[in-house]
Amino acid sequence: MLGSGTSIDAGMPRVSTITDQILSGDGVFLHTNKRFVLDASNPNYESRRSMVEPVLELVEDLRQRAAAYFDRRPNYEELAQVVRQINDALSKEYESPAVMPLVDLLSARPYAAYDSQQLHGVSQLAHHYIMDTVRQMLDKPPSRLDHLAVIVEACTDLPGVLLATLNHDLVLESALRRADIDYGDGFEAAGRDIRLWTDEWDDVSVRLLKLHGSLDWWGYRRMDEPSRGWVTTRYLGDDPTHPNSNVVVGPPQDMRPIFLTGTFDKVLAYETWIFPDQHLRFHETLREAKHVVVIGYGFGDKAINTRLIGWLARSSKHKLIVCHPDPVKLSERSRPAIREKWTGWQNRGQVKTVVASVADLDYAAIVEHLT
Repeated sequence: MLGSGTSIDAGMPRVSTITDQILSGDGVFLHTNKRFVLDASNPNYESRRSMVEPVLELVEDLRQRAAAYFDRRPNYEELAQVVRQINDALSKEYESPAVMPLVDLLSARPYAAYDSQQLHGVSQLAHHYIMDTVRQMLDKPPSRLDHLAVIVEACTDLPGVLLATLNHDLVLESALRRADIDYGDGFEAAGRDIRLWTDEWDDVSVRLLKLHGSLDWWGYRRMDEPSRGWVTTRYLGDDPTHPNSNVVVGPPQDMRPIFLTGTFDKVLAYETWIFPDQHLRFHETLREAKHVVVIGYGFGDKAINTRLIGWLARSSKHKLIVCHPDPVKLSERSRPAIREKWTGWQNRGQVKTVVASVADLDYAAIVEHLT
């Protein structure tokens, strides 16, 4: 079970860094294709920058309200959640009478008049802004991969490994490819740059699930079955808007990759695209697993936490092996459902800790608990 802590050493930005960029909006403009671009040197920057200002004003308004509620600075995931709640209430995607008083208040703000759909349009742009910023900040080559040596060694040494990651970036895949590890991810080759989701895994000892989506997942239409609607693919080329393929036809749905941003709205999105399949495979594996090794995950996802809690309750023989440089602080900062059970799990021997960051992990220290 892998979280964002496994990508920091590869040069991927921290949550706080992404939040800084989203709150400042420095260097961002709105392209004619309705995507937000982080590039102040672009010749379109000056003429298209003003279109970002109403979005930043809404984000700042919500930041102030969220900060007063949390009594701290909210991160970008929390801001995305609030923006999505407003947008879903206005679109009636998820009706929420409790949100409407806030909607009425924000609708009177000057920025709400920017879009023809008023607050609905601006809130939708704000969610796109957060997604586009996250994508661009994560979409870069890893600066190093050797820090994942312990994961590579486990994939080489153990007879069956499921890697379940919550990361959108491609750091883990890069490490596996560099180590020549054959892994299955449920996608099947369908041309040079396209991999179609088939949910077939062949006979591989290493499987990869990306429970929150990926920068290389895109929605396309099948050329031979256009009426089928959007299908999930992995795109391996350089220009997803113009796939070089005789299987799918572009441009992709929403012009954005398929990944989830936000705190609790992720749970609602688990029922879209191929996320039900991904989480089914995750649940199936938990039914068979005796050990779950957690690296770089802060126990902040309510749905994932619920699955782990249920798994630990199913059998006293199930063990959670948590690798972290400060497990005590990790448990204190976990969501209440985890934090309140932590000591009991430790007393029963169901939670074992390895005090190390991913780069400093000793494989033998993990294997010691796999008994």
